[in-house]
Amino acid sequence: MTGWHVAMLQEGLDEGAVRCRVCPRLCRVAPGRSGVCRARVNRDGVLYAITYGRVCSVAGPRPRRGTLTMRSKARSSAGCATTRR
Repeated sequence: MTGWHVAMLQEGLDEGAVRCRVCPRLCRVAPGRSGVCRARVNRDGVLYAITYGRVCSVAGPRPRRGTLTMRSKARSSAGCATTRR
């Protein structure tokens, strides 16, 4: 479990299951299984974020000609979309 971090926004349920409250899907994750996003895994009744600190996309504005200004960049990691299906 190297690099895995205990996930925030979790709720313990019966029989070692965990409810993930990160997105509107509210996955009920059984022990040894992952949520819909496959970014969080239940190990022994604790939800772990396995993508924590791993950036998969970086986006920023296009540089303008003749400028040397620092601009912020958006970073994201793998996970589920926040829409219900």
